Amino acid sequence: MHHRWWNGSSWGEWEYLDGVLTSAPECVSWGENRIDCFVRGDDKAMHHRWWNGSSWGEWEYLDGVLTSAPECVSWGENRIDCFVRGDDKAMHHRWWNGRSWGGWGQR
Repeated sequence: MHHRWWNGSSWGEWEYLDGVLTSAPECVSWGENRIDCFVRGDDKAMHHRWWNGSSWGEWEYLDGVLTSAPECVSWGENRIDCFVRGDDKAMHHRWWNGRSWGGWGQR
């Protein structure tokens, strides 16, 4: 994954963020100086990397067997919902509640 940003007057240089992606990244923001990016990796699982205002976190493995790119939305501070198509052709959901990830079969 590569990242480029606009600072209000000019574009920064391309930044290399590593990873092996088999989908386009899906990125959302739930607050100032916060970016969360999700991808399908070459292992077909969802992976997550985030910007916390000063540095990028390392890739986080979020499991699953994806047959589509993740589609994610944030509807409030510390809240993210991601949707994917699984290998069973059904829609699956994972969410961040500010403390932990839920979903992928949790009931």
